[in-house]
Amino acid sequence: MSEIINILGHFHTALIHFPIALLTVGAIFEAFSALKGNRQRSSIGRVLLIFGFLGAVAAVLSGLSHFDTAAYRDRTLEVALIHRVLGLTTLALATLTGLLGGFWKTPGPQGARLWIYRILYATTAGGVGLTGHYGGWVVFGWGQIWTF
Repeated sequence: MSEIINILGHFHTALIHFPIALLTVGAIFEAFSALKGNRQRSSIGRVLLIFGFLGAVAAVLSGLSHFDTAAYRDRTLEVALIHRVLGLTTLALATLTGLLGGFWKTPGPQGARLWIYRILYATTAGGVGLTGHYGGWVVFGWGQIWTF
């Protein structure tokens, strides 16, 4: 079983791109829906939330299985720990967004609940970006923005 968990952990860098893209684009669709004055959630945003959530679950599980504090030291360890907390927080935000009205095919949230859903969705997208940013710093070094 530990070999399977180890293999899953090595796919973390491949798996992370799906929730980053899906949740970010889904939040953009939801924002366009809000800007158009639509009083219902975006159906495309809802589907992207579902698949982004599933991708986030896979990314978090693979990241947790691959995380070993002995592999890092000093500033890199601090950044890796922040990355882990941000990843778990972003997954929690995606879960709350979905539970509030994104997972079910019903008409979805209305009124104030719709705005809370949209704000949570945008916060989730921001969280996934920040988490990825810290993940890049774990790989490429603290403060590195350009790698070419």
